[in-house]
Amino acid sequence: MSNEVLSQEEIEKMLSDTETPAQETSGEDLSVDNYLTKSEQDLLGEIGNICMGTSATTMSTLLGRKTTITTPELSIHTVESLSGEYPAPLVVSEIKYTRGLEGNNLLILKEYDVAKITNLMLGDEEEIDPDNIELTEIHMSAIGEIMNQMVGSSATALADMLHRMVDISTPVTKRISIHDENLSDFFANNNELFVRINFHMEIEELLTSEIMQVLTVGFAKEMANQVWQQMQADMGVETNEPAVTGEQPGGKPAPQNPTPQPTSIPAAPGPVASVSPAAQAGRTQPQVIHEQQNIRVQQPQFQSFNEIGGNAAVPSLENIEMILDVPMSVTVELGRVKKKIKDILDFNTGAVVVLDRAAGETVDILVNGKCIGKGEVVVIDDNYGVRITEINMPSARELL
Repeated sequence: MSNEVLSQEEIEKMLSDTETPAQETSGEDLSVDNYLTKSEQDLLGEIGNICMGTSATTMSTLLGRKTTITTPELSIHTVESLSGEYPAPLVVSEIKYTRGLEGNNLLILKEYDVAKITNLMLGDEEEIDPDNIELTEIHMSAIGEIMNQMVGSSATALADMLHRMVDISTPVTKRISIHDENLSDFFANNNELFVRINFHMEIEELLTSEIMQVLTVGFAKEMANQVWQQMQADMGVETNEPAVTGEQPGGKPAPQNPTPQPTSIPAAPGPVASVSPAAQAGRTQPQVIHEQQNIRVQQPQFQSFNEIGGNAAVPSLENIEMILDVPMSVTVELGRVKKKIKDILDFNTGAVVVLDRAAGETVDILVNGKCIGKGEVVVIDDNYGVRITEINMPSARELL
């Protein structure tokens, strides 16, 4: 046994080497497969695709630029990991579900993207310095209006998926730093794990970036479960599956309020998951039996409208006195010609366009696009006119 005495520095170093921080979570532990099943991931991705698709349409209308929001990517985060990825301030819109679902959902944009979008709305073409971004009250009001419209259309799309009313409170949009504010204003428990759904966002001739959704793992699982149950109900499949207990994939403990999981089918049906034909062959589909019925089919009988007599309900077409004051467009057509686009692009001042009518031929007289006769071009007091030489008046029905 050695009598050597360790110094205080050596003792502290040994203790620091053996200690493991209680709150530290490794990258492997935050794998999305450890907290969400494949079916839940597929469902959340499809929900995001549908909701963000309607949001992109709304943004396109407001900005007057084609906007696409696609390609959802799911990941699991703690507050620390989120703040590490996004040290710069972000613009966050909080969505609180008040009916149909219970939970909070954050819609997040980068500060630089918000500056570009709001400048476009305000007609400001000044270049933005990424290192010196200033968002005034006008900018925040503009992006708040965009976010309100987007989350409103997104909630409508979610209501269509669930076949029930989904209400949200008025979204609150603010500029925050995740590291400083710790999301405490949005979620009651900052120690929860969060699902971040990243979407690729592209606004025509403006920017290519990302837009994010952040929600708790528990709320994400509840949303996926409710959509799954509605899909099963639409297919006519009864589900009485028990809530998942024990451990999640990867050895993680199940949440305190577990929800039923679609564990009996490897992937969600329809557009939610991409399933190989071999997998589909082994899947049991609900059978629909159509019973043959004896149905008498008769030829439909329609009333003839060729001759309509005047009566109190339908006036005679010959009696047009009541519409004699209705204005009609009279057009004189000198001629027409068809040209290819490349020929039209070569037009310039002084170019001559040869029409399909020879010099001296009569011109067509049209009323509401219908040819009623022909005539000759004359000049009356410095104005062009047409002397009618032929009348081919269509019926009143055709003119009207």
